[in-house]
Amino acid sequence: MVPSTQVHGHVARVRAAGILPAMSVRRRSVGLLVLGLAVTLAIAGCSAARSSARSTQAPRVNQGEPSPALTELGALLDENGVLSVDGAQRLFAAYVAPLPAVAPLTLTAPVPDDIAGMAIRRLSVGAPGVAPETSAAVATALAALGGETAEIAPGGPGKARAVQSVSDLRAKLLAIRDRLQELSGYTLTNPVRARIVPDRVTRGGAWTEPAGDASRGTTCVITIPQSVADGSAYRGDSESVTSTLAHEMWHCFQLSARPSTWATDPSWIVEGQAEYAGEAYVDGSRSSGAPWDTWLTTGPASLFRRSYDAIGIYALAGARGADPWRTMLPMLGQSGMTAVVTLFGGTPAAASVLLDAESLARNTRFGAEWETTGPGVTGARRASSFDVPEGAGATTPVELGRYAAAAFDVHLAQGDVLTLTAEGGAGGVVAFPGVGTVKLGVNAPTRFCMREGGCACPDGSQPGDGSDALPRITGRDGVAGLAALDAGSVVLRSRITNLEQACNKLVGEWEAPVGEVLRSLTASPSGPLPNCVGRFHYSFRADGSWASNFRMACPVGDVADGGIGTGDYAGVYTADATDVYLERITGSGSATILGRPIGTEGSFLRSAEGRVGYIVTGDKLTLTVANPGQPSVPITLQRVG
Repeated sequence: MVPSTQVHGHVARVRAAGILPAMSVRRRSVGLLVLGLAVTLAIAGCSAARSSARSTQAPRVNQGEPSPALTELGALLDENGVLSVDGAQRLFAAYVAPLPAVAPLTLTAPVPDDIAGMAIRRLSVGAPGVAPETSAAVATALAALGGETAEIAPGGPGKARAVQSVSDLRAKLLAIRDRLQELSGYTLTNPVRARIVPDRVTRGGAWTEPAGDASRGTTCVITIPQSVADGSAYRGDSESVTSTLAHEMWHCFQLSARPSTWATDPSWIVEGQAEYAGEAYVDGSRSSGAPWDTWLTTGPASLFRRSYDAIGIYALAGARGADPWRTMLPMLGQSGMTAVVTLFGGTPAAASVLLDAESLARNTRFGAEWETTGPGVTGARRASSFDVPEGAGATTPVELGRYAAAAFDVHLAQGDVLTLTAEGGAGGVVAFPGVGTVKLGVNAPTRFCMREGGCACPDGSQPGDGSDALPRITGRDGVAGLAALDAGSVVLRSRITNLEQACNKLVGEWEAPVGEVLRSLTASPSGPLPNCVGRFHYSFRADGSWASNFRMACPVGDVADGGIGTGDYAGVYTADATDVYLERITGSGSATILGRPIGTEGSFLRSAEGRVGYIVTGDKLTLTVANPGQPSVPITLQRVG
């Protein structure tokens, strides 16, 4: 918990989105072109042509900044979100008491109230990787803190054993315990001991710790500084005080439900749950400002490297129909996507991370799902501006962590047909006036009509050969989100075309005799090729995928199979009026004449991006490969399906 006086003034930390580098392509002599058009189309003219069509926008800060202390804390966590022993020792040395041969680590102020407790819980007796002498030093330091105490026995009111202020604290904690038991359906089995200590002892922070060996389910000790107990830390804000107490009491529930949780479970579970529990108990307070601002402005960061700022995932689960009070304790002992699925009541992680992408956009114009709600939520927002021009297209790549999302404000130029593709990750989601919310499948182009009179082609069909009318957008401003389960680059790709361009019937099956293709590709001084037979085939599908293959056999003199070749490639594509872009290319091919390779640079195909000119005239498709410094090479294919 962070006092309200410490919520603002933080430094932003957002991972910059980079553009994937274009693969440089080595040009070879005419002999290498014999592989066939599958290779040539994929390689020719790709780097310069595609990079000119890209645009990347810098994030726009709307309101709120992440807490530098929380981002520093995230750097101390491993990939699963567990605080390292070294990090815990250094935090303990900085915020509680010195430890032998340990250099204190002071985070950038402000720090969460419970930062000391986070370190103490990690260093409890029996925790994995903690040396016995470290546990002993921690126990000695904690025992020396003293303070007035009161006991809360399991299932009963217990007896106050201190001054009136501690008795009042005990009464508040008892009421909180009873309500948390009711909400969670879990009865606390551990005794709770509450104590009030001078601020100088805890540096103003509250914490919870085990008394003795946590693995045996011993007493849960809540330590409250005087300024929190009397409310002065929060300038008299009683909701923030109560939220802090409920936060610490939830840690006692965790200890009771699974004694080893504090030492082994990830921080996004241990601390994120407690932060949500405290805020949900009071229906929100100012004390969670920094965690909320951090959640809302660092969407691309991995969920599993969060701590208190994971409050957002619990609020999202609650807003989307799950009951965090009943799913949080069952999460203990789990990690990664398994814990996420448990939190969301069985919703697959791939579906819930898209809900996260929607909520981060924070634009209720497109529906309640495009807003973040939750106890104590702030007005912070960070979305990138994504401008889509007509014709040239645009992409917006972003680096996402594990279970992470990014939001965009989308602005469309004029045009008739919009094509959007989410490449990589768990896909995406968009919303525009007139069409509502639409999911974008991974690498599956989705088309929208922007034309007032509809987008039917002259023959009555829809662009892309779809049978159903395209959803019609009635405004140029929308929102979008990208999401990922695994760390990596995710891209939102767009293109706007006019109706005439969109109705070019590129979709279909196309073939040409391989001999004709080879003769077109090798019209050069290198000499004639054998009379090769076979078929060259291209398939452009309505879902935005493509595939090609070729088979060739070439008699050379009296050797019937003196020349042989085969190739198979696949990927996705987008098209405008004059060019088709072949992307995410996979596959391989080879060709030999009398055993001498004349074929492929298949390794280039896996990451190259190819731009190829095209014209559809009736049942003929002419593809033109532009080789820099060389004449263009037209290839004509016949529609076969």
